[in-house]
Amino acid sequence: KSRWFEGTARAAIGRNRLEVKGGYGHPQDQLHWSLAAEDLRALGPTLGGRLSGHGTVTGATDGPALDFTVDGQQLLAGKHRIARLEGRGTLAAGREGPLQFLVNATGLQFAETRIDTLQLSGNGTRARHVLDGSARGRDATAVLRATGGIDRHARWIGTLDQLETGLPWLLRLNGPAQVTAGRDLLII
Repeated sequence: KSRWFEGTARAAIGRNRLEVKGGYGHPQDQLHWSLAAEDLRALGPTLGGRLSGHGTVTGATDGPALDFTVDGQQLLAGKHRIARLEGRGTLAAGREGPLQFLVNATGLQFAETRIDTLQLSGNGTRARHVLDGSARGRDATAVLRATGGIDRHARWIGTLDQLETGLPWLLRLNGPAQVTAGRDLLII
């Protein structure tokens, strides 16, 4: 197999910097990335805020491992805003490699909908994990829990175990729902 990438690449627009170096595609490869975007408005007039992060992707394309950390402040994309975004995660190689991530966001505004806090987490392995999410705010509240895993075709197959919303619509899942999701595919 050939590598997808090998070398160093840097991009800069205004005070925004992205660097990628290493290799990706062979089992022993490591690809490191870092982002320091101090002024997202330089990328377009409807964008704004600061976003930084770093991470590593290792291994081959059939089951890479990865780790990441991201941090954003005053993010803006058109009518959508996020005051604060923090995320970190790891995914080890192989079907039984540990998976763990946590993403927190505060001060969200999606068009006319305001959400004070949003949290999404995942724990387990690539083959079997639990996903938890919650949103709380003046205009929307929701809680969800799903269990499942990623198959050899990169599809997520599992169960939506809990889904409850309070605003803007009252909704409660009465029983588990089977879900299959993948590229261009969603079956519930």
